[in-house]
Amino acid sequence: VFIARLLKASISRQREYLADASAVQFTRQTAGIAGALKKAAGYGEGTRVNDSDCEEVAHMMFGDAVGLSGWYATHPPLEERIRKLDPSFRADQLDKLAATHARLGDRLDEEPL
Repeated sequence: VFIARLLKASISRQREYLADASAVQFTRQTAGIAGALKKAAGYGEGTRVNDSDCEEVAHMMFGDAVGLSGWYATHPPLEERIRKLDPSFRADQLDKLAATHARLGDRLDEEPL
């Protein structure tokens, strides 16, 4: 089981890079793909799924839904993926995005739908 999970995680991480490259190839929107990843990384809640069966769908998420790190991580860090698409990216930009998400979330909580 240990070796199988290591192989699964390694293959999944490489597939994420391939998926990013394919998305750029087909859409020709490097900035758009990088922007989507920045929003996911800047979201305060992260990409974690709080469910006992989330490992079954973890490979379909933008980030690490299971919360595994290191060798078992199914996704490479979002900052690393963003940097491959946008070499000028700085990690401090995520703080600004997180603040924007927090402001929008507060407004949505106040206004009835």
